[in-house]
Amino acid sequence: MELLERYLAAVRRNLPATQSDDIVAELREELLDRADAEEARTGHVDWSALLRRNGHPLVVAGRYRAHQSLIGPELYPFYLYSLRLFGGLALLGVAFASAIGAATHPDDIGHLVVRFLGSLWWATATVVGTTTIVFALIERYGGMSKHFQDWRPEDLPDADREQQPGRWEGPIETVLTAIVLLWWIGVVPTPWAMGNASFRIAAGPVWQQLYWPILVLIAARLVHNLVAWLRPHWRSWRMLLAIATTAGAIVLAVIVYRAGQWLTVVPIGAPTADTADLQRSIELAVRIGIAVAAVVWTIKGVQELLRWRRDGRR
Repeated sequence: MELLERYLAAVRRNLPATQSDDIVAELREELLDRADAEEARTGHVDWSALLRRNGHPLVVAGRYRAHQSLIGPELYPFYLYSLRLFGGLALLGVAFASAIGAATHPDDIGHLVVRFLGSLWWATATVVGTTTIVFALIERYGGMSKHFQDWRPEDLPDADREQQPGRWEGPIETVLTAIVLLWWIGVVPTPWAMGNASFRIAAGPVWQQLYWPILVLIAARLVHNLVAWLRPHWRSWRMLLAIATTAGAIVLAVIVYRAGQWLTVVPIGAPTADTADLQRSIELAVRIGIAVAAVVWTIKGVQELLRWRRDGRR
């Protein structure tokens, strides 16, 4: 019986205080019934074996808790998707910062590799840890339960698979667009340093000139993503916002491309020749990036116009 009391005390220590008395009493009665059955069958009771069969005290106590998993099956696909997405973004950020370091310090490759691996480790740990904590809190306090329970068939997207967004496409795009908007207005800081002790990278005047148009474009895209997520049956509004933001992005891309000066490398202690090489490398990278973005947005705009025309015929 001493083993039984020690076992029940270990279980009690891991139970909710308001329910511990009732649970322990119920468990005691259940174990005593098993002991009586075993004694009637074998003539004696092996309490050690009986308690081992019942399970570790932590496991037994966990059966009486409301939440048995850190992240439940409904949120788990969203959790994995977010890990892949934010992990990829972190990898791109670390790689970009390392590329800038390699361009400015080409003779220190060994040190750069060590810094890259260290930055990659901390970025991965930060993404995994933060994402897990956020989803654990959502699971614990039911932040997504209303989304899964209070839904209407009338709010489902159209059956046309070309128009039907993915299950998590709306929330992810909305969050990312909101982060970009907060970064543009200065709430979220730039995730990597614009320079070092030898130089700094300053934004070109074109960004200040187009500050408000870009702000309006990002805000409009955020509204589009919210409509696509929360009101998928508002098809006309969604397509109108998509066409407007795509056209605006193409126009702004052309204006920015024609500006020709996007980022300026300002030397502090670095030789002028080194900063000039870095300036040319940055200009080439930005030029290619703007051109690729303009092509992508143009293709997207043509697709939206074709869909609009097809819907009009329907």
